[in-house]
Amino acid sequence: VSKFNIDGSDRTQLNWKQISVPEVFPIPAQKPDIEHLDQVFVKVKLTSVRLVETPFSYTQTCRIATTFEIDSALAAINAADIDPALITAITTAVDAIVAVPGLPAIPAVANLQAAATGVTTAATNLATAVTNAVAALAEPDLCVTDVVAALRSVLSALETLQTALNNLIAAGAALVTATAGDLVVGPLVAAAVATLNTAINAVLTIVNTALQDIVDLIAD
Repeated sequence: VSKFNIDGSDRTQLNWKQISVPEVFPIPAQKPDIEHLDQVFVKVKLTSVRLVETPFSYTQTCRIATTFEIDSALAAINAADIDPALITAITTAVDAIVAVPGLPAIPAVANLQAAATGVTTAATNLATAVTNAVAALAEPDLCVTDVVAALRSVLSALETLQTALNNLIAAGAALVTATAGDLVVGPLVAAAVATLNTAINAVLTIVNTALQDIVDLIAD
């Protein structure tokens, strides 16, 4: 035998434990009885072995998403769309904190402003993700994997916004702590941060609900 190949596209050839190699070999002149020929010893020398591993795709078909699945995905994605007015309420509350009379120029103020920028950026990205996902779900003959991909894109944007909102809450709390020793500025900051937290929680409620609905829908 000089060479043999195993066809990787044929599944029946991939699950093997032995390879049969028919051969003709000489028998001595004083041949023993046939019933005594129960073993044959041969020497095998493997001069070269090559294994070429390449991805191989067997034919697969994608299940077309049902109208119910697409409508459910659209409902969940549209529910994740945050009213811009709610984001504006957050930025307005942050501006009110920064405008507190006598507020010192301390790192906690800069951190608050940076966290607020993170929220507005995340909210903008979420709006873009929602728009793109809705457009993707309008395509004909969508596979279920396409629907899940659209949901996951919005899920990722929601998680980013959730993190940004929590960071802003933490920055507000840090500013309250930093100004607590000032009997004039401290109470004003604390009251303004309370207003900010109310605005943040209004958005967080929507985000958390949308997150859970999309996670459940993907699992379904």
